[in-house]
Amino acid sequence: MSAAFVALLPIYIGFFGGYALKKFQIVDTDFAKSLLRVVFYLLIPLLVIAVFARLELQGEIMVFTAASSMVFLFGWLAATGLAKILNLSPKTKGMTIVALMIPNTGYALPFVTQAFGSEEISKWSGSEFAVATLTYSIVFYLSSQHSSDKITQNGLHQLLKAPVLWALLFSLITKLLEIELPESIVTSFEAVGSITGIVVIISLGILFDFQISRIGLSALLVATKLLLGLLVSVLSWKIFAVSSDDFYLLLLLSATPLPFNTVVFSGLHKLDIKTAVSAVSLSMPVGLVVSSAIIIAHQNFG
Repeated sequence: MSAAFVALLPIYIGFFGGYALKKFQIVDTDFAKSLLRVVFYLLIPLLVIAVFARLELQGEIMVFTAASSMVFLFGWLAATGLAKILNLSPKTKGMTIVALMIPNTGYALPFVTQAFGSEEISKWSGSEFAVATLTYSIVFYLSSQHSSDKITQNGLHQLLKAPVLWALLFSLITKLLEIELPESIVTSFEAVGSITGIVVIISLGILFDFQISRIGLSALLVATKLLLGLLVSVLSWKIFAVSSDDFYLLLLLSATPLPFNTVVFSGLHKLDIKTAVSAVSLSMPVGLVVSSAIIIAHQNFG
């Protein structure tokens, strides 16, 4: 059994465990939506503060920050283009924006440690810096504008109410002022925030329906996301003249499955959550194959 598969085994246990809980009528989809609110309003803010407390932005790390920022830009262009071509409804367009703009760096982390070692976590953190900053500001605002809820459509009001925004601002201020948080606080926040990924995965399992909704659109989103990651990696390689190892690392961080926030934001903003769950669920096994292929290519040609 490969080390990469072992590292990702908890994801699949959580996903199918959540599905089993719903199948045996122990929980329902409303429970999953409540879990996603806990993720957004409690777990993610704690995780953001913990990650930023340990982050040092310098030198080559900034290349990964810039590359992740490019994913957001190209993702927005692709999402708005697809929405116009396919004449998507506002709710589906909002979901598509989230799906294509955000790199799934959390999914990539086990692959990074497996293929490149723990010493490269700082570069992953540089990517995560851009992801957290842009996700919980620009993408959150854009997705709220496509909500069917008139109150939610007041994006600025919703953004100012989001604890994760204040966690982000707090982290940026402490970083700029070079204020170090007590180690006990950072460790405690890490401990609580570390369950974020598995809680989202369990929620996905509860929401999942094996009858994939809108299979054509779901597959198109997965393929578009992977192609955008490849494009950004090649551009970053050429623009920043990174090493071969860093190119494969960029590829691993950019060519990711659809982000779990596709489901989180769709639930919060009353977007097309059925298609969101289908697309994210479809992207997970595809992402496992693609990420494993990137690692094999790096080992043989890097």
